[in-house]
Amino acid sequence: MHIQPTTPSPYSWLLARARQTAPLPDRLSPLLSTREVATLLNMCPTTVRRMLYRGTLRGNRLNGKGRYRIPVSEVRRVIELKEQAQ
Repeated sequence: MHIQPTTPSPYSWLLARARQTAPLPDRLSPLLSTREVATLLNMCPTTVRRMLYRGTLRGNRLNGKGRYRIPVSEVRRVIELKEQAQ
């Protein structure tokens, strides 16, 4: 299931590149939201949160309110793992 963001993402140029399995550029913001990560990985945001809870994906919680920010390096790592599995 592919989720379309309701507002234009500042990472829309990156989404096109991620779909081509190109490496992520270093000029991104260092932290991404769960929705942005879900779009990049072509997953549901709930799946990204489950990965965070299980420890498969590492992220930082904001003010203990349940919102997470995931480093770009983690997204790169997960993309590499997905590529190796295929």
